[in-house]
Amino acid sequence: MGFTAVTFYLSKASAEPIANAIYLDADNVKSARKVSQALKMQLPRVKESELKVILCHRYRALKVALWTGLPQRKTVCLAHEYGLFDSAMRRWLRPVFAKRVHFAGVSNDVAREIAEVTNYHMVLPNVLTPQTHLGRDEARKELGLTVDAVAIGVVGRLHYKKRPQKALEAVQTLRETVPTAELVFLGDGDCQLLGEVPEWVHLPGNVPHASRYMKAFDVLLHAGDVESFGMVILEAMAAGTPSVVGRFPGPEYVLGDLGYFAESDDNEAYAKALRQALSVNDPEDWAARAHARLEKKFSLAVTAKRITALAEFVADDENVGVGDFSF
Repeated sequence: MGFTAVTFYLSKASAEPIANAIYLDADNVKSARKVSQALKMQLPRVKESELKVILCHRYRALKVALWTGLPQRKTVCLAHEYGLFDSAMRRWLRPVFAKRVHFAGVSNDVAREIAEVTNYHMVLPNVLTPQTHLGRDEARKELGLTVDAVAIGVVGRLHYKKRPQKALEAVQTLRETVPTAELVFLGDGDCQLLGEVPEWVHLPGNVPHASRYMKAFDVLLHAGDVESFGMVILEAMAAGTPSVVGRFPGPEYVLGDLGYFAESDDNEAYAKALRQALSVNDPEDWAARAHARLEKKFSLAVTAKRITALAEFVADDENVGVGDFSF
């Protein structure tokens, strides 16, 4: 779209730094004011008139931007989780920002929660970058899965918020009717959350570029009940792998009518949804519809258009502190 983008990370670089990004290495610096000093030293000398939009991911980045002195009326704070205004201090400060800063959510439900405080609704979803995938057999071989296993994948940290024990119990129930079902936890974390691990559960740990292995799974299972969006669900859609999730707003926003939903939070409901996902009549048609949804709502091309529209929106001083910005 003709923009020049400058990306700052408050953290230090990971094992594979992103090209042209600037890392401030401020993981252990709690004061936003001190982090802002590091940001000031790195800011390119850009005239304020040349700044189109300043997108701050999460609240801490917003605090750093405000201390830096970047133009507030062009600043958008994007919430990736629920609870942006849960603390009393943030609710107290919200009126201070009311005529200066925009707030948005990555999904409709996050935006609705923010709107209870801001009285306006802005949605700016996550984007899926182009994906490459290993073939089904190759991915299974690298993960130690047999070709004929019914593989249920859980991708992400072993964390209590992701409810890995619920996923294990759901697949255990599924095995009563699908005895060849196996469960793969692709990610590291606290294995003690699983208790005693059956032999049909695989724990390959943290695998770099985990999205490349999505074709190894017959179904992706996401049992978390506080998910505000669900990037792994997007990655599964890109691979043509159906997802089973609970009836929670974040995954529903991502999947639309393409999801297989557990209609209640008991193990049998998840097992039923897994059986439905495993019996897709036309996998190629499902994959085609998934790719169409990705292109329409979460692709780089549509996100570029959103950023362009957002830059035009914040350029109008009358729009500061208001908004109905969603696609």
